[in-house]
Amino acid sequence: MERVKEGSVHGRFQPFHNGHLDYVLQAFDRADFIWVGLTQVYQPKSDPSSEASRERATSNPLTFRDRSDLVDAALVSAGIGRDRFRITPFPIETPERLQEFIPPGCLCFTTRVNEWNDVKVERLNANGFPAEILSLSVPDNMRVTSGTEIRRLIRSGDPSWARFVPAAVAELLVDQMWQRFKAA
Repeated sequence: MERVKEGSVHGRFQPFHNGHLDYVLQAFDRADFIWVGLTQVYQPKSDPSSEASRERATSNPLTFRDRSDLVDAALVSAGIGRDRFRITPFPIETPERLQEFIPPGCLCFTTRVNEWNDVKVERLNANGFPAEILSLSVPDNMRVTSGTEIRRLIRSGDPSWARFVPAAVAELLVDQMWQRFKAA
């Protein structure tokens, strides 16, 4: 595959974990600069009737700023200079607005974990953003099914959650954001 000048990645990153880091680092292997898009910019209000768990308040304990700090810390700790990325809103829920946050026609790297990923690819393509699917390559001892499982481990008090996130993320979560998981 040909290297591109700039590309983008996106996710809720609730919280940013090793699978997310692998995904973003793969994008850096393909692009000189990455727009790191955070979806669901606003925290949803409690709505247990919401069909999609990603839309529930309990699935989104971290604010945009929290997630931005976590991504920044993880990337800098992984040796990525801040001159190679910018964190931005990524309104995949209203894809016609993406051009307000990333350059028109920007190559969007994504993964395929479930059917929601296929919906996102369709939305990106329909709005003029080509998508390239990357594969996950996190070692089994650092793999976790999802942020859902990490949030469950944190809320249950199980310290094993920390092995599923970059060390810089674990440190920030414990030092600055711990109460968000208990409150949501």
